[in-house]
Amino acid sequence: MPLSAGAAPRGAGSPPLASRVAEMLGVSRASAGEMLKRLEADGLIERGERKEALLTKAGRARAER
Repeated sequence: MPLSAGAAPRGAGSPPLASRVAEMLGVSRASAGEMLKRLEADGLIERGERKEALLTKAGRARAER
């Protein structure tokens, strides 16, 4: 399950995930990148084949609370 539902798959010329997340949340790219690293380290997301963020089972459970 992609982190941002409805987002188009990343293709050639698309901005990196941290940049897209930063824009959606209105935060800096550095903040978004650190947040993504922390979520991955906590086992809540994992990176897919195209470097997209996918919720893990634990991430889905946390999101549904």
